[in-house]
Amino acid sequence: MASTWTTTDNIHTLFYASSLVFSLGVVAVLYHVFAGERSRIPKGLRPPPSPPGARLFSGHSHIYNGQVTSNPSESQLVKWAEELGEIYQIQMGTQRWVVLSSPEAVKEIFDRQGTLTSSRNVNRVAMG
Repeated sequence: MASTWTTTDNIHTLFYASSLVFSLGVVAVLYHVFAGERSRIPKGLRPPPSPPGARLFSGHSHIYNGQVTSNPSESQLVKWAEELGEIYQIQMGTQRWVVLSSPEAVKEIFDRQGTLTSSRNVNRVAMG
């Protein structure tokens, strides 16, 4: 009788331990994805403002009018440009998009500040 209780107890302990390891793995992956994105701003630059209302996993992707293949709602982008200025950022899933809403902002970022802003995203799959 004691061996049956011990076997059941071992199964429960193994289940709880594997659940804990799985949960810690999920937390580590989420931290890597979300915290890693914020730390990529080059030194000397401050992040552009961002509108409120970003959802936990999808960010601001709800502005796509319900269809993934559609363009973001132009009226919402214009509204944010009026509220936040010519340069702002939105979160689209795990990616940060910087929106430039005027020709002057484009010239400033790509022409005058090109040495600070011209870089490629790190491909996490290729980097390991």
